[in-house]
Amino acid sequence: MPVTRADIEERWNNRIIGHYDNDDGSGVLSYLSKYGKNISDEKLFAYADYARYIGKEEMAKGFEMNTRKGLFKCLGYHLPFGLKNDF
Repeated sequence: MPVTRADIEERWNNRIIGHYDNDDGSGVLSYLSKYGKNISDEKLFAYADYARYIGKEEMAKGFEMNTRKGLFKCLGYHLPFGLKNDF
């Protein structure tokens, strides 16, 4: 099932606001340790897009860096065939 903006906004409002929405992005790892066990890259990018939309750039970077592409980028590896470095 595709991730919708409404899903992201609902989770953001119910889970992140007031608990994990630090301006420095430090709440992202705490949030993911509680709710992100099987979270997809698609959902992580949706969270990043929403964070950026509401002006939380550091949180957006935190969500992006926890994707497979972000991990490869962070470690300095080339991305596997088929994955584009588009952020």
